[in-house]
Amino acid sequence: MHCRFSFKHMDTSEALINCTETKVLAKVDKLSFTPIDIHVTFFKEAHENYVCCTILGEHGTKLQAKAQCKNMYKAVDRLAEKLEAQLKRQKGKQKHIRFTKSDLSHLTYTQLLSTQTIAMVPNEL
Repeated sequence: MHCRFSFKHMDTSEALINCTETKVLAKVDKLSFTPIDIHVTFFKEAHENYVCCTILGEHGTKLQAKAQCKNMYKAVDRLAEKLEAQLKRQKGKQKHIRFTKSDLSHLTYTQLLSTQTIAMVPNEL
């Protein structure tokens, strides 16, 4: 796993990097997602602070989130919440795909057709 941090229009802050690593990586590890590359960008525009994060995972999974706030640490908190929601959705999708593939892989086509129940609705004219 490789973490990169970029700062635009502001000075580099080790405290901000440590805070972001602990919050974002805690969410990623908690939901057992295997990231390959994490890129976080901090920047200021006008009176707002922005944090953008891109996570590239295994099998081509790509997650992106962006948060803004006047306080940079609150923006990091919002970013962590957004990433957590995306990771939960991604985890649910992966469970569904694994369930359907493993559950139906041993059945043949004719067995699949015979196990389906079809509800017939009479035509009302």
